[in-house]
Amino acid sequence: MDFFNIDPDLKRLPPKETRIISLDAKPYEDGRRVHIYLELTPFQQSPYIELNLTDSLGNDAGSASIIEPPRWKHELTMHIKSSKQNTVEFQLTARLFYPEKEEVDKRVVTFNIPINNPEE
Repeated sequence: MDFFNIDPDLKRLPPKETRIISLDAKPYEDGRRVHIYLELTPFQQSPYIELNLTDSLGNDAGSASIIEPPRWKHELTMHIKSSKQNTVEFQLTARLFYPEKEEVDKRVVTFNIPINNPEE
């Protein structure tokens, strides 16, 4: 893992101190995908991250798992599951954990998707 993290002066935190620094969700214009930006504190041991997307009624709209990432900054695209509801508000939850330990950190963001034509 060290070849991803070249700076020798960088302070890497142990699992119990690893945290989510930022979580951001920006919908694409098509209303069917979301650009996710996630940043963690530098870590000594790679964590696990679960991302869950729900609509305003609490229905599952998407999920992703990141297993033992080699770096602490991530960008990815999540696809939104089609829904029979015409909801525009969504909630993204990021949960950081280690398999042998309890949840270490959790972050939630809410965002809106403008829907031009729900029939599409």
